[in-house]
Amino acid sequence: MAFPKKGLRKITVNGIKYVYKITGNDDGIDFSIGLLEKSGEILTGGLPYNEHIITNFDKNGKITSWSTYPRTQITPNIIRQLIEYGLKNGWKPQENKGLARLYNLDRKIELNLREETKFPDLQPNQVALNFVKIKTKERLNLNMELYLGEGPIYHTFDSITEASKFAKKKINENSEIECWIMTGKNKTVKYINSFEEKEF
Repeated sequence: MAFPKKGLRKITVNGIKYVYKITGNDDGIDFSIGLLEKSGEILTGGLPYNEHIITNFDKNGKITSWSTYPRTQITPNIIRQLIEYGLKNGWKPQENKGLARLYNLDRKIELNLREETKFPDLQPNQVALNFVKIKTKERLNLNMELYLGEGPIYHTFDSITEASKFAKKKINENSEIECWIMTGKNKTVKYINSFEEKEF
């Protein structure tokens, strides 16, 4: 079977040259793998995003949406594992026929997922604080740098007063950020930016 030409990447496994294509969709990440120099059976399948979900609030503390961040990263090592697993399970790339499809792969290969960003386990009276850029709504990590989907983003404090003091200090340093103080993943109790504070 002829491999689609557009958007192909190359990889060599055990001396054999392959090409592959990765496509993201609503349900997960689809892949197609075939030989570089010969048309043959194409290996196809899908991998889950293994995403983590972060709640978004408005200025009144109401949930507006949820941001999802994929933890699955398609690296050359993942493609190598898919090729080796396919060859061991009936894929014959040298033969000129259709498709060989693999299922439930996340349990059969090592995905090396990005670290999951979890809401902290808060003790009584503790709160969590998260900063966001006002214009773009991009989250910031604990170093006040752009959050790229991995690592902690929630500052924790023993009281709303402590969290508010810290928030005002950071916002005074950068008026282009805003924050929410939360008692739970889906529960915010205070909003702060450079112009206003709101308690809920």
